[in-house]
Amino acid sequence: MISLFTKRLPRDLSRGLYFEYQKFSRDLKFLLGQKFTQVSDYQFELLKILLAMGVFYNYVLMQLDGAYTFLNQMKDYNVGSVIIGSYKLDNAEKKRIGKALSHFKHILRKFNIELDIFEFSDTETFLNKSLKWLENANSIYR
Repeated sequence: MISLFTKRLPRDLSRGLYFEYQKFSRDLKFLLGQKFTQVSDYQFELLKILLAMGVFYNYVLMQLDGAYTFLNQMKDYNVGSVIIGSYKLDNAEKKRIGKALSHFKHILRKFNIELDIFEFSDTETFLNKSLKWLENANSIYR
């Protein structure tokens, strides 16, 4: 599932996201088998999609959002671009980042997913938030 989000990212970043997703995915399977009520195969697939989105958001989009906000603040000081290492963050790049963030948030709105569902540092927190979303989604989409 995570490969959908990582296919255009640099290899080192993709690998990190993949390993992080795999770790959370293993924990997710364990928790569902041990502590939580059983979910259908369909619900489990939805949980894996939410997990992939969460890992991608936490490790990529959150960083881009910070860069976007920073560059917006710098325009008050007439700064046209910021160079970080060999990376140049300019207005064209800012527009691309803004578009990506907007598209992600549009998907969240479309499926009534709150951004805070992706604020997790452990699998149990993610699972609790996701199961609440699944309950709401089941009542909305019936």
